Amino acid sequence: MRNIQYGGEQQQFRYAHSSFSKRTTAAALDVLLPARTTPRPAPRVTRNARMTPYLVVAVLLAALFAIALALLLARNSVRHRKKLLRLSRHPHRAAPTSPAEAAHKLVLSPLYAALRIHPAQPTLRKTLVLDLDETLVHSQLKRHTKADVRLDVDTTSVFYVSKRPYLHEFLRTTAQWFDIAIYTASQRKYANPLISTLDTDRVVQRRLFRDDCHYVNGNFVKDLTRIQPNLSDVLIVDNSPAAYQFNPNNALPIDAWYDDPDDDELLVLLPLLYSLSFLDDVRSVLQLRLSRGTLVARK
Repeated sequence: MRNIQYGGEQQQFRYAHSSFSKRTTAAALDVLLPARTTPRPAPRVTRNARMTPYLVVAVLLAALFAIALALLLARNSVRHRKKLLRLSRHPHRAAPTSPAEAAHKLVLSPLYAALRIHPAQPTLRKTLVLDLDETLVHSQLKRHTKADVRLDVDTTSVFYVSKRPYLHEFLRTTAQWFDIAIYTASQRKYANPLISTLDTDRVVQRRLFRDDCHYVNGNFVKDLTRIQPNLSDVLIVDNSPAAYQFNPNNALPIDAWYDDPDDDELLVLLPLLYSLSFLDDVRSVLQLRLSRGTLVARK
């Protein structure tokens, strides 16, 4: 009788208990398990982002290289200034042993000291003719203590000869590019023994003296065809324009030298002489000083 009376209530309680259990289980799962979210896509790496590490490394390497170069230039500059100071305090000291060392005196930047002049290899060696007095040396009869050579010509004539700075370096270097000849208006008895004394490396191949010159209007004029009939392959370095008036297009003028210990004219000529050794005709360049820079075609 009771089951029938309360049967409806028991059935209603059973449904309520089942609904409560589901809600409780769902709440417990929400607490115990993390919330499910939709996974975010990985960020896209752009090309610029991939290149950033390489750019950083490149910048660092460039900075290190710049620092190393600056230190090298500073060290060379300090050495150069010290050498110039030493030369200014002691101008009587001997010249450097090589043209590369001597170039420090002409240097405009420290990097110039790293340059080296290499021997030229032209198809046909040209002839470089050099004057003697006031070009390579200066001689006088008056005795002086700074003379480099004492030359006894005879019992009554004694010459005291001073060498132009960098003379031996000049001869030694140009002999790699040219056949060297000395052509002087001085007498043989004076010039011949002097040339033998100066030519310590035995690079002078020909010697011409006053009796090989032409006497014109009070001047001894040199004739380059006596050395090389083909004038395209010969040039002369001389301090006297009257001496090369027969062949002005083959001349490379130089200032007369007497006693200046800081003179560097011989060194200044080296780059130009090196270039001339490769030309088919040296007159194509040497004549420019006469034609005011206008090129003149030659047949």
